[in-house]
Amino acid sequence: MLMKYTHCITLAALLLTLFACRSGAKEPTAAQELYAMFESREAADTIHLTLDSVENGSYPKIAPKLFLEAIDSSLYEKMIYMADTFDFRAQVEWKIALDQDHDACLMRLFENWWQFKYLLVYSRSTSNFVDLVPVAYLFGGDGGQVVGEGWLYDLETRPTIVIPQQEHQLRWLDFDAEEPEIINTRYISLLQWVDGEFGVVPIQDTSQYIQIYPSVW
Repeated sequence: MLMKYTHCITLAALLLTLFACRSGAKEPTAAQELYAMFESREAADTIHLTLDSVENGSYPKIAPKLFLEAIDSSLYEKMIYMADTFDFRAQVEWKIALDQDHDACLMRLFENWWQFKYLLVYSRSTSNFVDLVPVAYLFGGDGGQVVGEGWLYDLETRPTIVIPQQEHQLRWLDFDAEEPEIINTRYISLLQWVDGEFGVVPIQDTSQYIQIYPSVW
């Protein structure tokens, strides 16, 4: 009989311990929940960050509410299109390591025919997204469009992003002209990973980068 009571007491103690552990477990934050949606991938020597003509159903969708809760408002100003409403669609792609603490998470964002790809930089030590970098985009209106597609490389040494960009504009330089003048401008942006963030690097010879990383549009 004593042994029976002893087993009952032991079982009750185990159940109480299990309940206490579950009760003390914290729910994941919005940033942790979004980060968990990205699948890890092996870092290639060079990754072309391309635009997509349509949304891909194979990529998990990000609920707008989750995205707005997971990203600190201080990062909104780094977005080309500030997603401050629910009128956008977003998807996750992959994540790769930048250093021992940070991962780069690639996401897609669509608004009508506008397309964007952003690298969200996640700190594992703080469990937060600490940076946001536009790496591919297509946006504009009837008077002009801007398009860019980036490359991410040197992940084993110093991660670097190069983004060739092309701007197409229609300008009426002469009011008497029958047709507007078409202006196409190309330029390059270069960013390198230094001290936990991507910083802009001045380019001395843009033509060299344009030859290596030409615009595909």
